[in-house]
Amino acid sequence: MEVDYKVKLEVFEGPLDLLLYLIKQDEIDIYDISLERITRQYLEYLQAFKELNIELAGEFIVMAANLIYLKSDQRVSNGDQATGSSARRPGDFRRTLQRLGED
Repeated sequence: MEVDYKVKLEVFEGPLDLLLYLIKQDEIDIYDISLERITRQYLEYLQAFKELNIELAGEFIVMAANLIYLKSDQRVSNGDQATGSSARRPGDFRRTLQRLGED
């Protein structure tokens, strides 16, 4: 998982690794940088992640992906009925959703 953490200061706004690079290249003066502010921003960033229930969000994404798959599969099956080829029965979609809810 790639994290998009950015520092926001008066003289710089962007990724922390870029700030470090620019300081090492003498393109930004270290004395213009507030380490207290960078640390405070990072702690606030970490707190925001603590407040998020990542596991719950992950479960939601898995369920949403399954629902999208099932809906697209149902639409394809309905299209097959129109052409006369074999398709799933209408109740299959509902039964699959119920099975997903039991997991």
